[in-house]
Amino acid sequence: MRRSHLLLWLVLAVMLLSGCSRPKINAKDENAFRTSLEKMRKSLNADRRQSLDKAIENIFAEGRKRAREVGDPMGEHGIMLQLDEMTADEIIVKGSAAEKDH
Repeated sequence: MRRSHLLLWLVLAVMLLSGCSRPKINAKDENAFRTSLEKMRKSLNADRRQSLDKAIENIFAEGRKRAREVGDPMGEHGIMLQLDEMTADEIIVKGSAAEKDH
């Protein structure tokens, strides 16, 4: 019984560590955003990279449209901040929703 508990804890630890190793966006400033985005892009295969690029394009297009309509004092940095600490999968989901909205 103890061995099965140890195995369970080991599996959980590996899952947590593997989830933590996925690159996330750092939006503290434009340089950090671009650097973290490039690191994220390099970690993906070609299909996922293309999906991420399209998602980023959709998110920025939606943000710019909203800024024109209602004004946004944060500008591009505000759009970047929406992506702060997000993984590629989270950004792709957000980008799919943004594509449907416009």
